[in-house]
Amino acid sequence: MHLVQKILDKLNNFCILAINRFSMKFWKHTLISAFAFFGIASTVLYSACSDDNSGCSKIICRNGGTCSGGSCRCPSGYEGPYCEIGTNEKFLGKFMGNTSCNTTPEVVDSVMVQQTDKPGGLMLYKYSNPDQKLYGEASTSSSVSISGDGVNGSAMIENGHLSVTITETGSNKVCTFAGTRVAANQ
Repeated sequence: MHLVQKILDKLNNFCILAINRFSMKFWKHTLISAFAFFGIASTVLYSACSDDNSGCSKIICRNGGTCSGGSCRCPSGYEGPYCEIGTNEKFLGKFMGNTSCNTTPEVVDSVMVQQTDKPGGLMLYKYSNPDQKLYGEASTSSSVSISGDGVNGSAMIENGHLSVTITETGSNKVCTFAGTRVAANQ
């Protein structure tokens, strides 16, 4: 009986040792898996947060523009997807057309629109009155307010067609010009 007891004790110790070993293996694998999971999750989270999610990493804004939300915000005087176009460029050139003032008949005329040193700045003059220079600053729209000595008005451009309206200060004299671009300024 003593021998049977020894065998049972050895078998019992073996079972306890096997259970402990299984239990240790289980916990070892569980801990390794948990650390691996948290390590991978932390790496993914860190790299997702450190990447440029604004969409601006590959966008280069020109002429002092700044990128926000994946598109350029242009300073005054510039437009386009990358602020590469001066707002006055659509107005520049020589336009042939007709001028009329109040009830006088139309006369053939031309208008030259040139760039000034100021971003978006324009200077207009009619060939029929080259001494009268009108100045304005183009915005992102297709119209510009213009003024000069004793006159003010507006200019609009659409598909290469320029319309200019000028009013003399202190009088009812209103002149309009409508023409088409025949040459672009460079």
